[in-house]
Formats: sequence, C-alpha cells, structure tokens
Amino acid sequence: MNKDMPLICFDCNLPLSDFDKFLHKKYRTNLGYILCQSCTDKRERKLIKKMAEDFVNELDFYDYTKTIEKIKKEEKDKD
Repeated sequence: MNKDMPLICFDCNLPLSDFDKFLHKKYRTNLGYILCQSCTDKRERKLIKKMAEDFVNELDFYDYTKTIEKIKKEEKDKD
C-alpha cells in the first residue's frame, strides 16, 4: 500500500486515526475493509440490539397466559 494514501473508514469515509490504524495492524479482520472505532461501535450496538430482540421473541412462548389467549382468539376467528 502507498504510504501517502490515507486509510479511510468504509462506512463514514473519514480518515482513520493513528489508533484505528494501530488496531487494524494488530487485530486484522476478514471483512475486507477497515472501520473506524465509532463505526465499529455503531455496528456492535446494532448487532447487540438485534440479538436481544431475537432472544426476547424466542422467549415469548413462556408467557403462558398470552399463549392461551392467542389460541382462544384463533379458535374464535375460525368459527
């Protein structure tokens, strides 16, 4: 890579800080592109939020009263 060419973030297209460059050299990723720390944090928060929502949705069947009400409502709609 050319030394004069600044590394830029894939998401925000801003030049990377020296710390971001250091992290990229020390901990390479298989992404094929480089992200600055703030964009990495945004992606991590988005992923954590999505995982939390999915986990909560998977636990919906444990709410027995809601499940019974839903089944009764579906039976009513069929009639």
